[in-house]
Amino acid sequence: MEFTSPEQIRPLVINPGDLIVADADGVVVIPPSKVEECVEICEERSKIDEQTVEALLRGEEMGATLARLRK
Repeated sequence: MEFTSPEQIRPLVINPGDLIVADADGVVVIPPSKVEECVEICEERSKIDEQTVEALLRGEEMGATLARLRK
């Protein structure tokens, strides 16, 4: 779908060029100026999630693991 002017879906405004990403958990709208930053944050979070799973499989406690990895 392509927009040539801003569209409002209360309370969200979607502007032309915005990236819309959706999955079973929800929808996000990312302005082009924030795409690179969002990718970096997502990659960092993915690594933390992988480390969390590895720690839990080693028998580490959830609370301590999350406190250590999620700053």
